[in-house]
Amino acid sequence: MEYIADVIGRKLDTEPIPKFNEVARKRFDSCLQQIKLPYYDSLLNKSANLFYMISKNHPLENGNKRMAVTCLVIFLALNGHRLVIKPMAMVKLARWVVQTDTASKDAVHDLPPDFMVNS
Repeated sequence: MEYIADVIGRKLDTEPIPKFNEVARKRFDSCLQQIKLPYYDSLLNKSANLFYMISKNHPLENGNKRMAVTCLVIFLALNGHRLVIKPMAMVKLARWVVQTDTASKDAVHDLPPDFMVNS
């Protein structure tokens, strides 16, 4: 993920994503561990939770929404799926996640299953 953060920071004409430090690494690892919980029993639930946790928990000083989208795309690809959502809809979803309170967490799991398709 550190490599991806570095590439995103250099390629996009936005604020760079900062280097991972020990605190960021631990927070990020915590986000990744969440999807292993038995509560998240489907690929849709796991991917929605991964996106939510990285967006909401702010493991990085900057670039958490960008990193959440990138991780979501990679996670889906590793599991034989791809993200099917218009870029502006993804931006709106990412902004909505960071603006909601944690009580709205389960709403992310109500994403329509057609936002991802088999590759």
